Amino acid sequence: MDKCSICGATTRRRKVDLPTRVNNKFLVVKGVPAYVCVQCDEIYYDLKTARALEDVENRVERGRVQLQPIRNAYEVELAGA
Repeated sequence: MDKCSICGATTRRRKVDLPTRVNNKFLVVKGVPAYVCVQCDEIYYDLKTARALEDVENRVERGRVQLQPIRNAYEVELAGA
């Protein structure tokens, strides 16, 4: 993705941490590759990353991923993106 659909500025590829909630657990998915707008910080994910995020959510729902507790949340690494 070259341009932000919100403000029209350019985007840069970088890794971000994504906060989300699965099964009433607050998770922080670490190391998510994303395109981030240099002006408004809007975040975009490509299809491969979106599918990897869905996979993480499915594995958490089924209890098939090791969660690392951090304060009042859990942390998990993104694999496959």
